[in-house]
Amino acid sequence: MKRFTALLFSLVLTTMLAAQPAGYYSGTDGKFGNSLKSQLHYIIRNHVRFPYSSSSTDTWDILKQSDKDTTNPANVILIYTGWTLDGEAEYNNGNGWNREHVWPNSHGFPNSGDTAYTDVHHLRPSNIAVNGARGNKDFDNGGNQYFTGGQPTNCFTDGDSWEPRPEVKGDIARMVMYMASRYEGFSGYDLELVDYTGTPSQPILGKQSTLLAWNRQDPPDDYERNRNEVIYSYQHNRNPFVDHPEFADRIYNSGNFIINYAVHAAGNIIEVYFNQDINPFSAVNKDAYTLDRGAGHPYYVEVGYQDNYKLVRLYYNNLVPTTKYNLQITGITSSSNETIAENSVVAVTTDDVVPVELTSFTATFVNGTVILNWSTATETNNRGFEIEKNIENKGWNRVGFVDGKGNSAEITEYTYSDYFEGTSAGYRLKQVDYDGSFEYSDVVEVTAIPEKYALSQNYPNPFNPVTTIEFELPEANNVSITVYDVLGNKVAEMVNSYYGAGKHSVKYNASAFNSGVYFYEMNAGSFKTIRKMIVLK
Repeated sequence: MKRFTALLFSLVLTTMLAAQPAGYYSGTDGKFGNSLKSQLHYIIRNHVRFPYSSSSTDTWDILKQSDKDTTNPANVILIYTGWTLDGEAEYNNGNGWNREHVWPNSHGFPNSGDTAYTDVHHLRPSNIAVNGARGNKDFDNGGNQYFTGGQPTNCFTDGDSWEPRPEVKGDIARMVMYMASRYEGFSGYDLELVDYTGTPSQPILGKQSTLLAWNRQDPPDDYERNRNEVIYSYQHNRNPFVDHPEFADRIYNSGNFIINYAVHAAGNIIEVYFNQDINPFSAVNKDAYTLDRGAGHPYYVEVGYQDNYKLVRLYYNNLVPTTKYNLQITGITSSSNETIAENSVVAVTTDDVVPVELTSFTATFVNGTVILNWSTATETNNRGFEIEKNIENKGWNRVGFVDGKGNSAEITEYTYSDYFEGTSAGYRLKQVDYDGSFEYSDVVEVTAIPEKYALSQNYPNPFNPVTTIEFELPEANNVSITVYDVLGNKVAEMVNSYYGAGKHSVKYNASAFNSGVYFYEMNAGSFKTIRKMIVLK
C-alpha cells in the first residue's frame, strides 16, 4: 500500500495547483544566501522577451491576461488601488491605465530596450495618478495616505518611500525579490536589495527588512499564483518566490532561525524542516502553526520525529489533495532560544488522491479494554500494522503489531485489543511495507466510560481555599453537588449542570466558608451519595 489514506468520501478539488514542471527548482535543496540566489538566477534567466509596445503580442496584451478581473474578464485589476478598469482602455490619453514598473526602471534599466524593462513579472496595471505618486520611491511602512480624485487608495507615502495597500504587500515583495534574482549580474547590471530608503537612481532598491516582513504577512494567494502561470506560459520562466515564499528568508535571513522547507509526508501529515534544532517545549504549541484555506491549527504536533530535532510533524484533519497551502509559523524558538520571525511562511502541496485502501478504522471502549477494528479493500506489499497509542496527549508509543496480507484484492477485516488506563487516548495505525516504507492512518479518539456512578473524596482535604472534586457517570445525566454545614444547612451549590458520560473534575473555591467540617452531596438521576470535607484556615 503505497498510500494509506482513510478517505471514506470523495473530495472535490476547488483550488488551483501550480503547474510548474517537475524538477524546475532542482539544485536549490540545501542552499541558502547568495548560493540559493545564484541558483535561482540560473533557473529563471534567459526568458522569452516580448516588446513593451507593438502591433503584435506585447506587454499590454499579457497584462490583460495575467491581471484580469476574475469577476469581469474584460477588465484589469489596478495594483495599488485594487480598482477595476476596462482592459482595452490602455493609456487612453491619460484616461485609462498604465504599466507600473514595480522595480523602478530608473533603478538599473532606464531604456525600453533593456530586458528588465519589459519583464512582465514586475509589470502591473496601475492607476495613472497613483503610479505617478509612487514614482521611483522605495518600499517601506509609514507616511500619509495618498488620495486621488478625492478617493482614498489605502496606500501611504512620504518623501522617499511608498507603502501599498495590505492586500498586495506580499505580491510587491515577491516581484522585487524576483528582479534581484533574475538580474543577478545580468548584462552589465546587477539589481540588489538594500535595507534603507532614499536610494539614488542606481540598480538598488529598499527596504529589504520591510519587504521580508511583507512576504510573511501576505503569502501568495490563488490570484497571484494564476498570474505566475499566465506569465510562465508567455515568458517560460517563473517567479520562484510565488511558488516558494520560504526562499525569501532562505536568501535574505539565512543567518537566523528560519524554515528550510515543508513537505506533505502522508495522508494528513505535514513535515516542516528548519535550519536549526528546535526547542521542543516551544515547538509543541499547536497554535504556533496556521495553515490557510480554513485548515487552521494542527490537532497534534510531533517534535523530533526519528530523533531529528530540525523537524516537526503536524497532524491535520482532511487536507485537500493536490492543493497548494501556505503554512505560517510564529513563536517557536531554536535550541539556542532564537525566536523565529513572526508569520514565517512556507508553501506545501498535498499529493494526488489515490484509490482508497483503508475503508474503516474505529475504536470501542468495553470494560477497561479498547477494541480497534479496521478493514482494507486492497493491499500491496503490506507487511503489517503497528498500533500506536497517545495517552492524554503525552506522546505516541507503539503498543502492538498485526500482520498484513501482503498482496490482496479482497476486503480484509482486522481487530486488536488493548488494555486501557486513563481518561482519554488516541490510536493510529502505522502501515509498514516489506521495504520499510510506511504510512500513518488518521487518529481515532477513545474516552473511558465508567461502569457505574461514583463520587471521589475531594483533594486536598483539609484545604484552603480551593479543592478538587471528581465524579464518574456511566451515562449522560444532570448532576448537582450541594454543600451543607454540620447542622444540615445548605451553604453552597458547587455544580448544577448536564454532563456527558465519562470522568469529570471540578474545582471549588471555599474562600467564603469559615473553618470547619462540611458535607457535599451528589445527585445524578437516582444516584445519591455524601462525602465529608474540611476547610482549615
